[in-house]
Amino acid sequence: MFLTLPYVFSSEEHYWKFTKSDLAKEMLAEAKEVGQPWTGLAYGEEGFRHFFSKVDIKTIDDLKGLKIRVSDDPIMTGLLQGLGAAFTPVSFTELYSALQTGVVDCAEQPITNYLSNSFQEVAPYMLRDGHTLGTIELIATDSCFDKLSDDQKALVQQAADYAMAECEKSVIARQEAAYNKLVEMGCTVNEVEDKTVWQEATKAVLEANIAGMEDIYEAIVALQ
Repeated sequence: MFLTLPYVFSSEEHYWKFTKSDLAKEMLAEAKEVGQPWTGLAYGEEGFRHFFSKVDIKTIDDLKGLKIRVSDDPIMTGLLQGLGAAFTPVSFTELYSALQTGVVDCAEQPITNYLSNSFQEVAPYMLRDGHTLGTIELIATDSCFDKLSDDQKALVQQAADYAMAECEKSVIARQEAAYNKLVEMGCTVNEVEDKTVWQEATKAVLEANIAGMEDIYEAIVALQ
């Protein structure tokens, strides 16, 4: 939950510094400790998530009143509430047609997903605000992992560590390549240089989700 809070990570370097911390290891182990049927192995990411729209969006005010598709969870819907936008539920497989027909005005994804799904064809305006980072946690379910020998488990962990290292090395380059491709294709990209007003607007959903656990949030932020 902490990893998907709005603006918790200031940069991808901040995130990867977190993944190597003792706190990150504790969070991987937490699921098992509270009785969830899986084991956390490693981390990954797919880049910061940005808004893309059918209409030009340059500022936080441009989002007000728009019908925006985000994943249906309290953090993302709370984020939209803070931004003054309306959440419109649409399955991801129907998002292209929903944008095309005007069922929604806007959505959000990492840059690579935006390009790979050709969303720029129906929503050619992007606002790079980086409201959340597309974090990934590699896990192994108990139904599978518990059948392995200790040596096999060690090999799975080794593979997860390798995947994590490769992700860190390649993810920024893949985003930059996708960004350059989008610009070449005529996509209009606006940058959010100062995120202060965005952080203030989404303060309520942040505070609601860290209540009683402020020390963990502050520890993550302090790693930047």
